[in-house]
Amino acid sequence: MRTTLTLDPDVASLVRETLEHERMSLKDVINDGLRRGLRPRQAKAGIRVIAHSSALQPGLDPRGFNQLAEELEDESTLSRRDDKGR
Repeated sequence: MRTTLTLDPDVASLVRETLEHERMSLKDVINDGLRRGLRPRQAKAGIRVIAHSSALQPGLDPRGFNQLAEELEDESTLSRRDDKGR
């Protein structure tokens, strides 16, 4: 089939780059790109998640425990300092 295409500037740039790097004809570059773009995509294999029991509650970030401990320690230190000044 013979047709005329008007390519957007970004697409034309990609075609030019492919022509230079792959040393293919314009016809082959366009046909190959259309084939890859229009081919139905195959579903990727899913990820299997295995649940396990835990002492932690959902939504708690164990990495945040140290930060919480530091904040409580800072509050305690400031509170003691304020009590001594009175």
